[in-house]
Amino acid sequence: MRKKVKISFRAYKQLIRYWRKYKKAFKGLSAGSGRYFYVKRRLEKLGGFSTFAFHKRIRTCALGLAMTGVSFISHSQTFGPAQTNPFSINTTPGGYNKMSPAFADLDNDGDLDLMTSTWSGELIYRENRGTTAVPLYDTVLTNPFSLTPPPVYCCANLTPTFVDLDDDGDFDVFAGYSYATMEFRYFENVGTAGSPSFGPMQINPFSLTCAVYMPHPVFDDLDNDGDFDILSGESDGNFVYYENTGTSSSPVFSTPLINPFSLADVGHRSSPIVADMDNDGDRDIISGEIYGNFLFFENTGTTSTPSFAAPVTGAFGLAEIYDNVKPTMADLDADGDMDFMTSWAVNDLIYRENLDSTGTGLPMVEKEGMIDGARIYNASGNFMRYMPVSGKVSSNNMGEFPVGIYLIRYMNGNVPLSRTEKFVVIR
Repeated sequence: MRKKVKISFRAYKQLIRYWRKYKKAFKGLSAGSGRYFYVKRRLEKLGGFSTFAFHKRIRTCALGLAMTGVSFISHSQTFGPAQTNPFSINTTPGGYNKMSPAFADLDNDGDLDLMTSTWSGELIYRENRGTTAVPLYDTVLTNPFSLTPPPVYCCANLTPTFVDLDDDGDFDVFAGYSYATMEFRYFENVGTAGSPSFGPMQINPFSLTCAVYMPHPVFDDLDNDGDFDILSGESDGNFVYYENTGTSSSPVFSTPLINPFSLADVGHRSSPIVADMDNDGDRDIISGEIYGNFLFFENTGTTSTPSFAAPVTGAFGLAEIYDNVKPTMADLDADGDMDFMTSWAVNDLIYRENLDSTGTGLPMVEKEGMIDGARIYNASGNFMRYMPVSGKVSSNNMGEFPVGIYLIRYMNGNVPLSRTEKFVVIR
């Protein structure tokens, strides 16, 4: 049986681009040439020449759900009570070592691993030794996978995130840093998606400049042009935007803009998340700040020309949590929505589960014969339609949908089941 492979959202789209590119190139090649066999092998690895074969092959892949700042389903966005250091999060080594959480499937085993930073400027890795639905973060490694951030005595501000900046299908590490200097740090993954190994630290790569204290970067395609831009928080509470004027595989970041798109400063120590919080198909922003509040900036513009409304404090039930909060979102219980986790000044991680439409956040466990319908969502998390089905959704059900990536949420009556899957429609 072929093992299912878990890849990032960007790598998933890259497979589609590569298949189309190789298929087009193959038509113009002379049979028997070296290039002919090279392209032929690449096509065969992607499933062959037929659309059906490629469709079948690519459906064995699952999207990585922890690309920082990327929304999934946000149909209810009501968050449960705060839990401190859940999932057996290990508290060693001592000191402040649970700051600025970031999630990604670094070992490509299908679940989300956790990375945090320390006051001494190091990176702490907690492999998920549980499951996608019940994580277990009870072990720690300091600066794993050849990561080499130079340590300092104390008080470093290091804010890691995961992103595939060179578009090669694995996660790189990117971080804001301030202590004696203010800089962005980049560690390219020169290993693989399942066995990462990070190259030497690069400071302010891709034409970046960092002129703010306590930079807190996140990545998202804010102008909807197919590559990652940077939105960074900072000490004075502003938002700093770096547009990617390069490409998805060779980024070049423009001169920074302060508080673009009608954004307003939050006072001190902004720490943004970019996500579709109101389920209208565009990207909103939630930001932490120094006093522990979470401010919601609704995008009242479009996916390619965002414009943000005045901030609302405590939206979606996200109440104040102490001080100096640095949030992130990831689907930590495998129920198809994005849960909320934040660090705060005293070295704890606070978790709030995103409750689904049943109000419990716990989808019903599927049993044979229970599926009688499916809810279809697009890649932005927007509900498309309900369809009655018996068993799994197939290409026959999805034939009328436009080209794209969809989430299938199986149902028993009005009750969501535990099974979800991705479906790619291509022509």
